[in-house]
Formats: sequence, structure tokens, C-alpha cells
Amino acid sequence: MLIRLAAILGAWQLFGLLLLLSPPDSTNEKVIRFEQASRCREKAGLYPLNGEGIAAMLDQPPQIQQDCWQPVTLPENNPIQEAKVDLNHPHLVRTWYRVHYRVPDDWPVTKPLMIFVPRVIANAWQIKIQGQPVADNRSDWRSTWNRPVSAPLFANQFQPGQTLDIDVAIIASLAEGFSIARISVGDATILGRQKAFREYFQVVMPQALSAVILLLGLFFLSFWLARRAETEYLLLAFASVALAVLNLRYTLTQPDNPGLDRWYDALIIDSAVPWINCLVYLFIARFANFSFPWVERILWLHVFVINLITFSPISLQYDTSLIKGATSFLIGIVVKVIVVWQAIISQKIGLRIIAVLLVIGLFVGFHDIALNLNLINPEGIYIGPYSVLALFAGFLYAIQRRYVAAINGKERLNADLTKRLAEREALMQRLTESEAELRCQQCRLLKLERAQTLAEERHRLMHDMHDGLGSTLLTTLAAIEKNNLPQQAVADALRSCIEDLRLVIDSLEPTANDLVTLLATIRYRLGQRLESAGLELKWEINDLPPLLWLEPPDALNMLRLVQEALVNILKHAKASSVRVATRDLGQQVEIQIEDNGMGFDPQTVAPGRGMLSQTRRAERLGSELQIESRPGQGTLVRLILPVSKDSRA
Repeated sequence: MLIRLAAILGAWQLFGLLLLLSPPDSTNEKVIRFEQASRCREKAGLYPLNGEGIAAMLDQPPQIQQDCWQPVTLPENNPIQEAKVDLNHPHLVRTWYRVHYRVPDDWPVTKPLMIFVPRVIANAWQIKIQGQPVADNRSDWRSTWNRPVSAPLFANQFQPGQTLDIDVAIIASLAEGFSIARISVGDATILGRQKAFREYFQVVMPQALSAVILLLGLFFLSFWLARRAETEYLLLAFASVALAVLNLRYTLTQPDNPGLDRWYDALIIDSAVPWINCLVYLFIARFANFSFPWVERILWLHVFVINLITFSPISLQYDTSLIKGATSFLIGIVVKVIVVWQAIISQKIGLRIIAVLLVIGLFVGFHDIALNLNLINPEGIYIGPYSVLALFAGFLYAIQRRYVAAINGKERLNADLTKRLAEREALMQRLTESEAELRCQQCRLLKLERAQTLAEERHRLMHDMHDGLGSTLLTTLAAIEKNNLPQQAVADALRSCIEDLRLVIDSLEPTANDLVTLLATIRYRLGQRLESAGLELKWEINDLPPLLWLEPPDALNMLRLVQEALVNILKHAKASSVRVATRDLGQQVEIQIEDNGMGFDPQTVAPGRGMLSQTRRAERLGSELQIESRPGQGTLVRLILPVSKDSRA
């Protein structure tokens, strides 16, 4: 079962990777992906490679001559241009890439645009529109190499038909080089999905894979605790920890502190790789029953020397990363060659699969190193974490084959007994008993389902009563006991509790999936309160198709959402009238709640508790909540609901 689950997970991840690496749809008119750009490189300067140095370069006005711009093709790789001399004050250079984007004439003003770059391998980036900065990553500049670049453009930053000068600035050290992928501009919804998709495979999935590897390590550790003689599982448990630590570089932000930065490199990169080479080889050697003592001595010596250099003053005075990385990579190649040779001369399928996966991992390492050194297309992703998962799947497969073979041997010893028990009368008896048992099981399942349904409904009612009515009553009681609540406030609180209780009761009434009937209960419950507050209620409810999914839990969410909108108008809008209307949109229906109150600016007002509550309820209903408002022009709340579950999905 575990192998099948791992295979399904691997197939899904492979499908996602293929989608990620596939070429984009060049026919999409809502997004323009620029293959050409103009480039201008400023003069390099000495800045400290830390947050202050990056901020200083980002805030420095552009030093651009008119004849500086040169046409380039995207994506573009810029290799290393000088040797590392001073890590604290390297030569940093700012390079500008400019594209010109014309906003479509029919583009809706309220619909945002987005600038998106799949990958920038550098130290920091900044985006400017018409010479004005709109986004940068000064607060997260250490993660530039594995984060997509994006900047939203809102209605106040462009006009339909306007040509925008978009500048993407990249700050990088001449000792490290840099790369930039193609620049895309267009519909924020489409590019936002692309950004989320890349973040999922570049950040979220490596983090999840680290958790999976740690869980596998716990599994191997528990296996070793049960069978202490099989030390290979203890080695594999330690290797799981080392691999999970190595994967942290994809998700854990590198600290902007020289001292902590060195410890980050020492623990996550420099120290982890030698341990992985050593532990993986020792596991394979013991699992496949071969031994080369001289190789094991070299591996342990390599671990000791690398850790000695990493955690000693040597690393503080000299940059030893190249030496440590090169030796670890060469040792890894030696380990893989030995395992491949043993797999060739042996007849063990599990060992051969592990050897193939190690070879694949070697090419994956070449790919990731080439991507990091700006040698290949920067629009790819680091696939090292996924090859690690494949390697562990190979380990599990080899372990599974060993124990399946042992079980099969025992089963063959009992084959004669199985044949004697396979008589027809006994078989018929078992079938009869099984059929009776199935009927009993079905009856028990039906009873359990009914009991579970009642329990879930009871739990829902208790939850709503506790969070709504119970919370209000407790708050009111506490205020009364302290004599902090006027009589009118007590009456208002009790009235709110009564309305809340009536909403729960109304949600249980059979409505035949009729939204109009459900809204009528709101009018009946709150109409008098609105009129007493001086609000004119305009009720423009038209006939609507039945909502096939509208069950009591959804009905309660609907009632609460409309109630909260009306109560917000009473409390905050200072309106004289409120309009409640409905529209039939075919596969969807729309509820409109509009007032002529004071309104507000949604872009400057932070969403309050009530607005967040309305948004969460709309999500539970599988609906879309839209709030439009302007200061002095009232507020319009739109709730768009699907007619059926298929349209809601």
C-alpha cells in the first residue's frame, strides 16, 4: 500500500513538473511574454553584501546614459566576470531591462495587471513603471534565487491604451553573475496562477518533501528499534535527517547577518552533503551485503575533514566553499560508481533500481549546479528535492522486495495445507457466512451513518449556538455584572441574541432549496428593526431557480451573511435607505445589498472582523463576494451563488 501511494504521489508530481516546464501558451491575448528587451548596465560599485548595501543600491537614482540601452534576447545568462576578492565589499552592479507594454484599449480599469518573471538568479531586484518604483525584494533579498518575481499594477497606475515603460533592475555581484527569465505582463489572474504554481513546486513542495523524508526517517528508526541487528535502517534514518536538512535551503530564508549566514551555509550545505554521501553508501553496502573498508574509511575521513574546516576559524578567513563543494561532489561520484558496479555484477533488482536512481540523481545535480551558475535557461526549477524522493522510493522498493520474498517463502511452505482447506463444501459454507456477515455489516453501517448524520447536525447547532448566541450572552452578562452596560445596550444585545437564535431556527425550516423563501425570513426578522432605525427598505426580490445544494448548514451561513451585511449598514453606514435585490444569471444567482450611506475606500481601509467573517462564509458557500464602495457614495455588496454543485465547483 505504501509503495502504491508513493507511486501515485510521484506520478502527480511528475505531471505537475511537466506542466511547469512546458512552454507557455503564446496565443493568450491577455498575457504578453517578452522575448526581447533593452538592457543597460550601470557602473559597478563597492557595496556591502547585506541588507543595507542592497537598500542603498535600490534607493540610488539610475545612472543611465541614453546610448546605454542595447537590445538583448530573453532569457539571458550573465556569467561570472571577476574572481571573488572581498566578500564583505564585492563589486555590485545594477543592470536594467526595459520592455514597453501597451495596455489594451478595452481593458477594464478596475481589473489589475501583473508583471511576472519566473526566476531571477541574482542578489536583489526592483521593478519600476514610468520611472516610479512599484516593487522590490529588499526585505527578502537572500531568497531571490528561488522565488518568482512579480508586481501587481492597479487602476491608479495605468490607463487603457497607455504604453507603459517597465524597467526591471537586477543587482548582482560580478563575482557571481546573474540570470533573468522572460518578462511577462498581462492579466493578474492568469499570471497570479503561474506565480502560485511555481511557488508550489519551488518552495512548498520541497518543504513538504522534507517532512515526508523525516517521516520516513522515523519509520526507519522505529524499524531499527524493533530489529537492532539490522543497522542499515539506523543509517537510513540518519540519512533522512541529513537530506531533510539539505532541503531546508529551498524553504528556509538565509539570515541577513554575516555570522548567522556562515552557520547557515555550514549546517545546511557544507556539512550535510558529506554526511549524505557517507550514510547513503553505508546503508546500500550493508543492505546489499558488499563491503569495501577503504571506501568507508575515506568517507568517514571526508566527513571529519569537511566538518573540521567548516566549524573552524579557517572558514572565517578564507572562502572554502568551492573546495568543499568540489570534494563532496567528487566523493559522491565515486560512491555512485561503486554502487553501479555492484549493481551490474549482482542479480538484485532492488540494488539495480537504486543504482539507476543514483545515476539520475547525478544528472539532476549537474542540472541544478548549471542552473545556479547561470549556464542554462533560468526558467527551469531545481529538481534535486524530487530526485531525493525518487531515491527513497527506490529504497522502499528494495526493502519491500526483501520482505515480500521472505513472506512468499513462508507461504510456499504452507501451500499443501491451503489446498486441503479449499474443498467445495467448506467454500460454500464460507460464502454463506460471508454473505450473512455482509448483510449485518450493511445494517450496522446504515445505523452508523444515521447516527453520524445526527451527531454532525447536533455538533453544528452546538457550534453555532456557542460561537454566536453563547458568546454574546456571556459578554453581555459580564458587562451587566460589572454595571458597565446601559439598559438600551442590554436590550440591543438581547435583541441580537434573539435574532441569532431565530436565524438558527429558520435555517432548519424546510425551504425546498428556495432562496427567495430564505430571504423572506430575513425581511420578516429584520424589517421592523430597519424601519425603526429610520431606514427605508427597498425589496426587489425576483423569482430565482432553486439552489439544489442549499441544505440547513448552507442556509444558516446564507442567513448570517445577509444579516451581517444589513447590521453593518445599521451600525456604520449612516444611510437612509437600503435596497435588497436578486438577479438570475443562468448558472448563477446574485444577491445585491446596497445602501446610500457614507461609504469607504476599500484600498485604504483594512478589512475588519465583520468583512473577514463575510468572506469566510462566502467561501464555505462556494460563492463569490464582491464589495464596491466609494466615500460618500454608499456601499454595494454582491453575493454570487452557483445554482448547482457542478457550477459551484
